[in-house]
Parts: sequence; structure tokens; C-alpha cells
Amino acid sequence: MKSEWILFGSGKQYNKQKKITDLWTGKFVEVIGAPESGRTGHRQRVVATKGWCVTELGEILPLDELHYNGANKPEFTAKEWSVKRDKFYMKTGGFRGRVVEKGHVTKETVEGIPYYLSEVMMRQLYVLPAHIRNPTTEVKSSNSAVVTVTIDKLGTDAKATIYWGDKDGLTYDNKGSGFLWANKREVTITKGENSYKIDGINSHELYWRLRVVNNEGETWLDETQHISLDR
Repeated sequence: MKSEWILFGSGKQYNKQKKITDLWTGKFVEVIGAPESGRTGHRQRVVATKGWCVTELGEILPLDELHYNGANKPEFTAKEWSVKRDKFYMKTGGFRGRVVEKGHVTKETVEGIPYYLSEVMMRQLYVLPAHIRNPTTEVKSSNSAVVTVTIDKLGTDAKATIYWGDKDGLTYDNKGSGFLWANKREVTITKGENSYKIDGINSHELYWRLRVVNNEGETWLDETQHISLDR
């Protein structure tokens, strides 16, 4: 067993350019399987959880309340939310034709920080494969621009790709996600400042983003860059 966590992935929630006023953790429980084996209603499913959140200052705080949504009409599948010792329980299965009101359950006692959330075990969660910062965009003409980034950490055997177009393709490499970058190009990458020229811009809007892939993983520029061009 390894003695520390390893970062699998991280990112920001896409909210269609709307302001995110609340970003919180959630969970669900459902009756799984084919109708003849899992959705007959007689089998109860139970999920037991506990959790913590980390503030911007790195403080670890335990989750001490579980809020659940109700329904405005009777639900025939029985549902129940409860607390037992240090865990929240979500249960579904069986029949109960009643309206479940919106509500919450609260832990009476809150446990301390477990060993697997210690500083030593969590330090690798803050290590990215590459560090990309300080993006800038300089318009050269009505159809060209020069974009620049600074690489503080390159990683091993690093390769880079720049993506651009008249719409934001987020962190997708044109794989049928519904978001599509109009253009992409492999570019050379070195530690320090890197500049790339984008030609043939045929729109008033330019969106661009850089991706670095190395032996340690994959890193995208934190935010898609956007600028309007006079045409």
C-alpha cells in the first residue's frame, strides 16, 4: 500500500460562462441492475459516506450535514437519510407511497482528521505534471495574433499542443464531447517563456488554450484565453 495519495485529476466546473455562486460536494444512491433483478423494489441499496472539504488556506474541515431534496408528489420507492456514528447513510429500496419533504440530517459529534488526510499523505495532491502561467495575447493584425505562456515546470519528455478557434473547446481534444476546437497545432515547448503565432483568424473572436503532455501526466492552461479582434 502506498503511503500517500496520487493526483488523478482536477479542474473547474463548466457553467456556461455564468457565475458560480455555490460549488459543493454531492452524492446519490440508486437501485442498479436489470429490471428483473435490481429494480423490483424489494432490494434495498445503502451508501455510507463521510467526507471533508479543504479551504483555500488549506484547512481541512469535516462535513457535518447532509442535505437532501424532497419531491412534491408521492414516491413509491422508499428513501431514507440518517446518521450513525461518524457516517451519513442514504438508503433506497422497498415501497412507501408518501411525499418526502426536503430536509437534512446532522452529526452530533464530529471526528478528527484521519491519518489518510495528513500533510504527508496529501502532499502529492498538490503536484501538477507541468506548471503553465502568465498567458498573454498580442493582436498583430485583423487575422493574426501572438500568444505567450511561461513554463515553470516542464516535466519529462514534454510535448505541447495549442488549440484555438472562435469558440471555447474547454479541455477536450476534439473527441466528440460536444465542445470542438476549430484548430490545433503541435508546438515546441521549453522551460521559460514560449510564444506562438496564430494566423488565418477569420472571426471577431479568438479563444485559445495550451496543453502539455509529459511522462508524468497532462496539464492544460488553467483558463481558456479570449480576445476580440477588430475586423
